[in-house]
Amino acid sequence: MTGMALLHNVSRFRGTIVEAFP
Repeated sequence: MTGMALLHNVSRFRGTIVEAFP
């Protein structure tokens, strides 16, 4: 699992980081 995958998971969970990190 790469940092991108983790970030994507967090962004989808929170729904906020997805805006900053598509």
